[in-house]
Amino acid sequence: MPPDFFLNPDDRSKNLLEVKAFNRSAGPGFDIADFRMYEEEIIDKPYMLDVDYLIFGYDMSDDGIVTIKDVWLKKVWEITRRMEDWPINLQIKDKVVHKIRPGIWYSEDMSRVDYSIFESLEDFISVIEEAVYQNPKTHNDAAAWKSAFLKNYKKETGKELVIPRWHDIKDKYDLKAKRKRARAEEERKDAAEKLKLAMVKLHEAKQGFMKAENSGTEKQIAMARKRVQNAEEKAAKAKAGLEKAEEKIQNL
Repeated sequence: MPPDFFLNPDDRSKNLLEVKAFNRSAGPGFDIADFRMYEEEIIDKPYMLDVDYLIFGYDMSDDGIVTIKDVWLKKVWEITRRMEDWPINLQIKDKVVHKIRPGIWYSEDMSRVDYSIFESLEDFISVIEEAVYQNPKTHNDAAAWKSAFLKNYKKETGKELVIPRWHDIKDKYDLKAKRKRARAEEERKDAAEKLKLAMVKLHEAKQGFMKAENSGTEKQIAMARKRVQNAEEKAAKAKAGLEKAEEKIQNL
């Protein structure tokens, strides 16, 4: 699909511009491209990856007055992200892939963002390749897609790209999983501290029991024995808590 504007009338493969706009308070709801058309287009026309996206974030008052709040100039990989089950954010209806959708590239509070924006062109190509493979409509094209793209990209630009495997890079874009792991690590740390404290208490209780056995009354010995039993129970509970926390991390 052609861009909105050809800024260089002498070379329609350079200085290409797409213009997008969205309600700043609602988040980017525009489409980037039809997935099937896009993955085919960037093989035939690799220069389409160099399109600039001029994006306006606006607010609209109750009176219908539009105020531009933000303006960005981005490349496609700077406004896209992964999904839970797909390597790129897609519009999917009735299990059919339709449009490539943007992510949130402007958030100041990343704790509310589940997936980060792609870092490079190479990573973006990796996700397109994986999506071609994952999409039933394009799955049969996946084996030859990457080689065809790289061949034409080098022919067009003179550059050789090194494309990582999606499996090797997918985790770095999953902020939700990173936060989950961080919480699990914190839980393990707390569990380890509780076990350490419980073992200290157990040691103290055993020392007290030995002292009571040597010079205490029957009542004192019984009380000391009870303290040891209580400390052993708490230590066992703390140990089980640590094992559970470690198992949780292993299962992430």
